Amino acid sequence: MPKNSEAPKNLKPIIISILIDVGIASLVAIVVVGSMAAYSQNWPPLVVIESSSMMHGSDSSVGTIDTGDLTLVKHIGDKNEIITYVRGRATGYTTYGDYGDVVIYSPPKNVRADPTPVIHRPFLWLEYNSTGKSFDAPELASLQYGIDWETDSGSCYNIKSSIKLKDVGYRYVEVNIAINDLLTPAHSGFVTLGDNNRGIYDQRTNTCRELVKTEWIIGKAQGEIPWFGLLKLYVDGSITPSNPAPQVSIILLVATVLTIILLPIALEVCITLLEKKNQKEEASDCVKEKKRTMPRFCIKKKKE
Repeated sequence: MPKNSEAPKNLKPIIISILIDVGIASLVAIVVVGSMAAYSQNWPPLVVIESSSMMHGSDSSVGTIDTGDLTLVKHIGDKNEIITYVRGRATGYTTYGDYGDVVIYSPPKNVRADPTPVIHRPFLWLEYNSTGKSFDAPELASLQYGIDWETDSGSCYNIKSSIKLKDVGYRYVEVNIAINDLLTPAHSGFVTLGDNNRGIYDQRTNTCRELVKTEWIIGKAQGEIPWFGLLKLYVDGSITPSNPAPQVSIILLVATVLTIILLPIALEVCITLLEKKNQKEEASDCVKEKKRTMPRFCIKKKKE
């Protein structure tokens, strides 16, 4: 009976300790996520990169957006807050290993049936010229004609056929924008492009047939939490043979998770060993102190 009555009393401190730890962890998580949401002005504040369209190469690398990475989505007020590839190239402004910002956008269903937001680089802003039924691209004026770009009109205004940009991205490819494809329906917007898409911009594919309007943009990517988004992608089945996870990211994710799990255990073992060592030293010191303070006649008596 005494043993049974003592068991619940011994469990109470353990349960309280666990509840306190869970409460502190939950509070920290709420503060962190709340701070990110307040800064980004978006919910959710983080997005997982689901494809390899922004990778620079076949495997993950530092400073680029790879499959399984997490990025913060910062709300934008108007298009002037977004630096395109062309503007970035002219000024030297870079993010994620190339010129310009990276945005997350989601067109309406009549433009893109897939509801998954797209995270690509805004390449160039085209202003629709209703008078000439053409496009103006004033940003091009900041680069050198003939060296960096060419158009059918010979200038960055009243472009009706094509825009050619040279040495684009980490592959140094040529991007040829077919203006005729953008005139139906015609409106101003961004030409968007994935860094790993070999110059094939979104408006040439089913990714987004129309120029990206400012109101379709959820926000621009800022920062990076590498690898951890792979956990979500494995759970929801997004990782497939046609969309594989980067091998380096998998290795680093496993190493990070193992470190997170094993580090507290290793610390606990070290603390326990140190405590035992200290206890032995204290016991040894106590014995020495007793011998030192023991009366002489007791010592003599023992010797006899």
